[in-house]
Amino acid sequence: MHSDLNAILGEQQAVLSLLSSRLLDESGQVNRQSFDSFARALFAHLSVLSSVVLPAMTDAGMQSQLSAPSEVASASLAHAVVLSQSNTLDMPNVASLSATATGLIAIERALIPLSMLALPVARQHELAALADEVFAKTIGPSDGDSAASRDAAEPTPL
Repeated sequence: MHSDLNAILGEQQAVLSLLSSRLLDESGQVNRQSFDSFARALFAHLSVLSSVVLPAMTDAGMQSQLSAPSEVASASLAHAVVLSQSNTLDMPNVASLSATATGLIAIERALIPLSMLALPVARQHELAALADEVFAKTIGPSDGDSAASRDAAEPTPL
């Protein structure tokens, strides 16, 4: 592959896979902090797909094949977030969301590299930068990365 976009998406997919593996704690219960991180990362990744990747795809058939599972993942995420906010999120819901995300990643890995081959290399690099930017802006800082948290962690001069 000669596209940085594939590398950027691969990094996002790796983050999702890692966070997915941490959704349940040792006793099989939903790890709320891990779920929140996974949900934010999946939302950011879906934003990249809908605003960067899908519009850039040149093959309508491939675009459709990726769009449908992306919409299913969005709906599954929305459902899980609602359950989480009402404190009714359970292991089967989390497992379903994780499986949906895993399926989406598999489809992405098959379709995106092929669909981007027709694009000029310069355009692929632009898309990679845009995908990185959209993901970073959408996911935002984690609670531990906020300015207030950093300021609180710094010692005050005497």
